[in-house]
Amino acid sequence: MATGDIAAIITIVAMVGAVLIIVKGGFMEKLRSWLKPKKCPKCKAGKVLEIVYGHPSGEPGEFDDVYWGGCCIFGHDPKWHCASCHWQWGNGSKGAYCEDSFDDDATVESVKDL
Repeated sequence: MATGDIAAIITIVAMVGAVLIIVKGGFMEKLRSWLKPKKCPKCKAGKVLEIVYGHPSGEPGEFDDVYWGGCCIFGHDPKWHCASCHWQWGNGSKGAYCEDSFDDDATVESVKDL
């Protein structure tokens, strides 16, 4: 076998391994955890939740690690929510405090710009 053939085989094996890691190995969850802010930029608390938009499916309490942002998406909706001070930021938004907590009776969060 020529050196070029061995290099091609190694490249193919590495690519297949990378695809398996991405699909089966939880790569997307790891990537999300790497990109998630560790602290709130306002109060410096460490309880930052990703804001998820749309209609939730699943059992109540199943998604305790996310914050439901409502079903309406406007474009520059915030990406992160601080569970301590309720500051919401990211994704091009200038940042705002959330006025209401999202409960079973609410359909859209009320957000006030500072």
